[in-house]
Amino acid sequence: KAEDSIFRETLVMTKLAHSGGADDAPNALGNQLGYLSAETEMRSKVESGVVSATDPKIADYPILFVHGRRAFEWSPAERKALRTYVERGGIVVADAICGNQAFADSFRREWELIFPEAKFSRLPKEHPLFSKEFEGYDVTQVSYRKPLDGGRAELTQGAPQIEAMEWEGKLAVIFSPLDLSCALENSKSPDCIGYVKEDAIRLGINVILYCLQQ
Repeated sequence: KAEDSIFRETLVMTKLAHSGGADDAPNALGNQLGYLSAETEMRSKVESGVVSATDPKIADYPILFVHGRRAFEWSPAERKALRTYVERGGIVVADAICGNQAFADSFRREWELIFPEAKFSRLPKEHPLFSKEFEGYDVTQVSYRKPLDGGRAELTQGAPQIEAMEWEGKLAVIFSPLDLSCALENSKSPDCIGYVKEDAIRLGINVILYCLQQ
C-alpha cells in the first residue's frame, strides 16, 4: 500500500532559524521523532542546529520545524525563500514554546506577509489530522495546562487548538499556539500553557503522519 512506503523511508527534519528562540527547546524535535519511530518503526533523524530559510538545503526537508518563545521577524529574503519552499511542496510545522503569545503573533504575522492571499484558521476537531485515518491516534479530545494564580495550573480538556494555513488544497503551515515543545522535553512548569506530554506526543505523531500522506 502507498501508506506503507512512508514507513520504509527515513524522515530527516531540522529546525528553521529565527531570532525568537529557534532552539530554546533543543531536545523537543529529537524526542518527537524518537516517539514517532518507536510507534511506527519509521526511521527518522534530526539534523543538528537550525537552518536559515535562505539556505538552499531547506529544499531537502519535506517538513521544517519551528518553535520559539519571543517575537521575531524574518527578512524579505527569508520570506521569499519560505514562499518558494511551500510552493514546491514543503510543509512547516510549528508551536509556541510555553504558549508564548508574542511568538504566536509574530509567527502568524510573518506567514500572512509571506502568503497575503491566505489566512490561518483553526482546524475543526472533525479534521482527519485528529483521527486514526493516517495510522496515528484519535486526538479529538486532549488535555492541556492552564496556569492559575500562585504558581499553580489546572488541566482542561477539549478539542486540540491547532491552526493551519492552506495552500493549493493542502495544509502548508500547521501551528499550535499551545505548547508542544516543553511537554516533549518533559517540562511540567505551571506557567507553561500547553498540552500534557502524552497528548503532545500523539498530536506530534499525527501531524507528521498527516503531512507525509497529504
